[in-house]
Amino acid sequence: MNASRDDWMASGLGFWAAQQTLAAHGGQLLTPALDPRRSLVGALVWRAQLPEA
Repeated sequence: MNASRDDWMASGLGFWAAQQTLAAHGGQLLTPALDPRRSLVGALVWRAQLPEA
């Protein structure tokens, strides 16, 4: 069975892998603040934060 990119994204494994990779390098994945008054239609933006070199 071949996993496609969509399979990884739908299962959350891509998100988990990004969090683990950033954490291994001293960084973090910042979750966007959600406004309950706004629709979730459209893209959400996560930000990666890494320590200074």
